[in-house]
Amino acid sequence: LPLGSYFERAFASVQAEACDVRDNVRLGVLIGDAGTTAVLRDCWIRDTQAGPDAQGGYGIQVEEGASLLVDGGEISGNTELGVLAVASGTDVTLRDCWVRDTLPEVTGRKGVGVEAQLGAALTAEGVVVGENWATGVLAADPGTEMALWGCTVQDTSPDSLGNTGYGVMVRDGATIYAQGCELISNSGVGFAAYGSDALAVLRDSVISGTMAGTGKKGTVGSGVIAQLGAQVLAEGLIVRDSDGPGLYTGVQGALLSCTGCSLLDNRFAGAVIKYQGELVIRSSVISGTRESANLGGGVGVYAERPADFEAVQLTVVD
Repeated sequence: LPLGSYFERAFASVQAEACDVRDNVRLGVLIGDAGTTAVLRDCWIRDTQAGPDAQGGYGIQVEEGASLLVDGGEISGNTELGVLAVASGTDVTLRDCWVRDTLPEVTGRKGVGVEAQLGAALTAEGVVVGENWATGVLAADPGTEMALWGCTVQDTSPDSLGNTGYGVMVRDGATIYAQGCELISNSGVGFAAYGSDALAVLRDSVISGTMAGTGKKGTVGSGVIAQLGAQVLAEGLIVRDSDGPGLYTGVQGALLSCTGCSLLDNRFAGAVIKYQGELVIRSSVISGTRESANLGGGVGVYAERPADFEAVQLTVVD
């Protein structure tokens, strides 16, 4: 296999320090099989290219119950995926590293920084995920669990059609816990939760400067969206300077609950609830909402078609 590094078979173990894995094809580092463990310290995994069939180009892939610790270093310039964790039992920890500049695959639709799927577990501590395509961080599928501690996700670009560009997304039964994180200047949506049984818990985090998408399916630049039955539970969240609403919930019983939150200087509305969505806001402030160039508005809370809205100790000013 034309790989940079390939570790598998049960109970294999590897440690690498200050290594430069670059200009490989399909995969920079592949770690597979239950019992296989790897530690990469201050390594640079970069510029992995897709194969002749336009498949692959991932920086790091961990699968089949293997485990990986990345401590320091940088994962950059790879294709389609910077870091991918796959399957139940797989456990990845990223600590104090950069994941950036992931290039889109041939259709221009996907260049994700960090992704966990199919029941994998991934923890990121003090990680900066920046300048990726379509989605910065993604957790998908039932049983997948992701924890983000003090991470920054910034400057995610829309796909080739001008859609997405999301900072963080949880979908289809996965769970994300995020604390002390910053989501800055992403496109379409800062934090997105989609699909039944998708769950996000956000604490003491900031989502700022989310920009509207430019494509036909591009969203208006919401700070947080919960749709299609997903649940977002937020405490101490600040959402500010969005091109669209600070919070948006709707479609098939999605729930967005925000306690001790500040929705500041967003556009169209501080919060939007529609299409059978549910919004609960407690001990929070909505301030400085401005008109949207395309949608007008400028309201604190906008609810319609039908919606369920509960507010306790809510302050709406300016």
